[in-house]
Amino acid sequence: MKILITGSNGLLGPEVLRVLSHDHQLMALMRSTPETTDDAIEYITCDLSKVFDVALLPKHVDIIVHLAQSPHYRDFPNQAEHVFRVNCDSTARLLDYARSVGVKHFIFTSTGSVYEPYERELLESSAIAPTSFYANSKLIAERLLASYETYFKVTVLRLFFLYGPSRTPKHTLINMLVNRVKQGEEVLVDGADGKGLQFVPTLTRDVADCIRLVINKGLTGTYNLANPMELSLVSTVEAIGEQLGVQIKIKHRPDISAPTIIPNVDKFMQHAGDFKFTSFDEGLKYLLRDTYE
Repeated sequence: MKILITGSNGLLGPEVLRVLSHDHQLMALMRSTPETTDDAIEYITCDLSKVFDVALLPKHVDIIVHLAQSPHYRDFPNQAEHVFRVNCDSTARLLDYARSVGVKHFIFTSTGSVYEPYERELLESSAIAPTSFYANSKLIAERLLASYETYFKVTVLRLFFLYGPSRTPKHTLINMLVNRVKQGEEVLVDGADGKGLQFVPTLTRDVADCIRLVINKGLTGTYNLANPMELSLVSTVEAIGEQLGVQIKIKHRPDISAPTIIPNVDKFMQHAGDFKFTSFDEGLKYLLRDTYE
């Protein structure tokens, strides 16, 4: 099948290209063509933060995997317009383009941030009303997708705490923690129990494999997608320090509450068969080998 992938040079995009290139004809949409290219992939230059002409996109596409999101999602309000253009406006334009060229399946990567402030069990069916601009931009995009369900299959994947090889490692919590530990800096740990944030770091390579599963099984609907193995911030930092062979520095702040952000992933795992997520130790080895050596 012909698959158009946006955000192809982001954190998740290269892994998705690698996984899908074995079985499909891929078209990679990105802001600029990478220095190293694959002859089996067609590269399309397009800046989703600007008004783009859909006439420049392929005339026939079977599936769109919309991974792109604004890299400025933390910079509110300074980059609010950029976030809106990439996360909302480009999604609206791509959806109508998909309808016009007969796309069969539209897959969108959203975020677990739509569940802010994380005061309830994180179920796909939960009522959600996030307050941050970024989370709302993703929720707007999700609702735009729902309007097109009569034209093609729609899948929304709400992702949690992605990490993996990256040209800009400062953009993920795990990569930032690696940098801090590597540089001998203190890591702040909130919470009276001394463990800090409870969360689910999820390797990009695993998410790419799950997207292939979604395509192969034709899954539709909204799914939480995360590694079901829970970690605390302290245990994460300890694992990083052990693999780097360095002493970690932790500053505890017991008077500041630490959130628990652990989604229920039963809905997706019912379709996952014998798929196994990568352990954090193995994922960390992969990250350190690819990004930091």
